[in-house]
Amino acid sequence: MYLSHLFAGFESLCDSFKSWLSTCEIVVGWLRDVDGTLTATLSDAGVGSINLQSPFSSDLVAPHQSDRYFEAIRMPGSGQDFTSSLILPAELERQGRKVLQACHWNGTSPLVLVHPGSGSLHKCIEAWRLAKVIEWLIEADLTPMLLEGPADCRPVAQVLSSLAMPVPVIRGLSVSAVAGVMAQAQLYLGHDSGMTHLAAALAIPTVACFGPTPASRWAPRGPMVSVISGMPCVCSDWSKVETCHDRVCLHIPVEDMIAACRAQFMKRS
Repeated sequence: MYLSHLFAGFESLCDSFKSWLSTCEIVVGWLRDVDGTLTATLSDAGVGSINLQSPFSSDLVAPHQSDRYFEAIRMPGSGQDFTSSLILPAELERQGRKVLQACHWNGTSPLVLVHPGSGSLHKCIEAWRLAKVIEWLIEADLTPMLLEGPADCRPVAQVLSSLAMPVPVIRGLSVSAVAGVMAQAQLYLGHDSGMTHLAAALAIPTVACFGPTPASRWAPRGPMVSVISGMPCVCSDWSKVETCHDRVCLHIPVEDMIAACRAQFMKRS
């Protein structure tokens, strides 16, 4: 609500928001301000330095999205290593352990979290491929569990129906609670999604399956991340992705997924 008022001009801001803005030395916004309305409002509020630019602008040349953020606001940092892992509060880790205990995790068998969703079904590999990897994880005496976000009901159900045996599903958690769960994991397997970026940020050994979205721009960074994909995507734009039936970019061989999981698991063990 407060942010929307910025586009209506300084006079539309409530007194408490005006007061708070007057204490800000710099405002950074990842958006276009074509007519200058937002800049004018912030300037009238007393903000000294205002940096507004869309990281999707065609004027930017950096290939990776994180570098484009630095380029957008003309700050140094592009290409530098900002991959230090997140440090979670002890309370979040305790919450994560409680969630896993409710799923009958004994705390000793290596935990592997698998996220079948991505926010878009067009970025997800076929359920049977994930099911084969999960079955291998079980045979290797690891403990796989599925993560289900608000938009993941269908892909999770498809994986469950492809499995010969049931596996626990962790659902209905806030992002911070999911982070507490992830902190206990030895390995994470997922797609191009926020969950995958969170796992990478927590320095969990991560296998990220990419397809129609270019990993060169969107993949999480860090030494604990392995990115795998199928053949190069042949779709020229997202409308073509939505109607594509071949999905060759997501035909990742199960053997390649297992090999990536095995290699990443060794990093944490």
